[in-house]
Amino acid sequence: MTRDDMATRKVVGEADHRPGNRIDLGQKLRIGHFATNYDSIARDRLHDSGNTLLMNRFHRWYCRSDFWRRTVERRLLPWVLDDRTLDGLEGDLLEVGPGPGVVTDILRRSPCRLTSLEIDPALAQALRAQFSESEVTVVEGDATKMPFENARFSIALSMTMLHHVPSPDLQDHLLREVHRVLRPGGLFMGSDSRSDGLFEIAHWRDTLVPVEPASFGERLEAAGFEEISVESARKAFRFRARRPRPGPSGPTP
Repeated sequence: MTRDDMATRKVVGEADHRPGNRIDLGQKLRIGHFATNYDSIARDRLHDSGNTLLMNRFHRWYCRSDFWRRTVERRLLPWVLDDRTLDGLEGDLLEVGPGPGVVTDILRRSPCRLTSLEIDPALAQALRAQFSESEVTVVEGDATKMPFENARFSIALSMTMLHHVPSPDLQDHLLREVHRVLRPGGLFMGSDSRSDGLFEIAHWRDTLVPVEPASFGERLEAAGFEEISVESARKAFRFRARRPRPGPSGPTP
């Protein structure tokens, strides 16, 4: 393991680099043992500002694991959908940040017309190949500058990806873009993880900008949403918000 590999983990937006925070992740997680064929899909790309990976090897392995798939299918997605079932998802649905496509593979069973927006070119290409025989539309693009017209979708879904957006300002750009591409009355649903020590270790040298549930409702409101609900559990939070419907004076801008 190189000296750089032994360096203090770097979290975007975090200024605390005290020596006591030094972590030997190679010893604790044996990260090299989790390298899979996914490495040929999602390359280790470094941000210009610091040695911060989009996703490290362990994280990429975990997001494709059977354990994570079962967690999403049996617990996380039903919790986010709440009173809805997959059969109740109709219209045009936008999935923001599908990553390796675990959620995509579940959502494609619904009757909705599914579009998945992925920023990573290699991942987008892999997703197109994976779902080539389905009705899923995979679009390569930046969720902070979405390549869609206004009011394109009836539902938008973001599952545990917001903390990968590299700054709070860009996260807010994403929220405003979701509002823009939703139809009036359209629903925005999703979840994200709550930060703790294990969560931060798993994101060692990743892009990690935790989202604070207590203030997330205000951020959704600032982006133009209404009927906002944010509920926290021990390790995650879920949210739901709606683009306002047209008022009696005319359509929502």
